[in-house]
Amino acid sequence: MIHFITMALGGDGYLNFMGNEFGHPEWIDFPREGNNWSYDKCRRQWSLVDTDHLRYKYMNAFDQAMNALDERFSFLSSSKQIVSDMNDEEKVIVFERGDLVFVFNFHPKKTYEGYKVGCDLPGKYRVALDSDALVFGGHGRVGHDVDHFTSPEGVPGVPETNFNNRPNSFKVLSPPRTCVAYYRVDEAGAGRRLHAKAETGKTSPAESIDVKASRASSKEDKEATAGGKKGWKFARQPSDQDTK
Repeated sequence: MIHFITMALGGDGYLNFMGNEFGHPEWIDFPREGNNWSYDKCRRQWSLVDTDHLRYKYMNAFDQAMNALDERFSFLSSSKQIVSDMNDEEKVIVFERGDLVFVFNFHPKKTYEGYKVGCDLPGKYRVALDSDALVFGGHGRVGHDVDHFTSPEGVPGVPETNFNNRPNSFKVLSPPRTCVAYYRVDEAGAGRRLHAKAETGKTSPAESIDVKASRASSKEDKEATAGGKKGWKFARQPSDQDTK
C-alpha cells in the first residue's frame, strides 16, 4: 500500500531501491569508507522472490502490476491529481490521478460496504488493480466483474453542492488494509472498436476486457515468462491498435 500510494501521488515518476520491489529483508549497502569497506550488506538475495513457499513473490508481482497499470493508463504523466477524501476516523483516502480513481483503506480491521467515492466523469467503473487479489496473496474479497455505476451529485458546475467537490459518485467495497484502482469503461469507444474487429474476423462483439490480474496463459505471455519476465495480464482500455 505504501509503495502504491507513493507511486500514485508522488509526482510524475517513481523510483524504487534494489530489492525493495519484493521486500528484501535486509538493506543493501555497497562497500564504502562509511561502512569500513564492508561487504556484509552488499548481497542481494534474489532467490527469495523465486522461492514458491515464501511470500516475497506476491510483493514482486504487485510491483510489476503497478508499473503495468501506468503503462496501460499513463496516470503518472497526467497533471490531474485530486484528493477528494481523507477520512482520519475511517482511515480512508480517495483520490483521482489521470483517468483512475484510487481507494485506500488503511484501517486494520474495518471493511466498508457501499463506501461512497467521488469522481469526475459519469459512467461505469471497474477494477483496474486490486491489492487484495489472490494473485497478490490477498483474500479476493473485491469483485473484479462488478460494474460500479455513477450517480450525479449536486448542481453541475457548482462544486460546493457536489459530493466531496466531485460531480459524480459510485459505491465500492473496501476491505481493511487494501488499495484498489478503478477505471472508467469507455463503452461507446470499446463497442465501436470491438465491432470493427468483428467485421475483420479477429474477434466477436462479445469480447470483454479482463480486469483480473492473473498469471499469463497466452502463447505470447508464456514466451515472455520463458524469457525471464513474469507475464501478468491487467485491465486495460482497448486501443486504436486493436482495430488493425
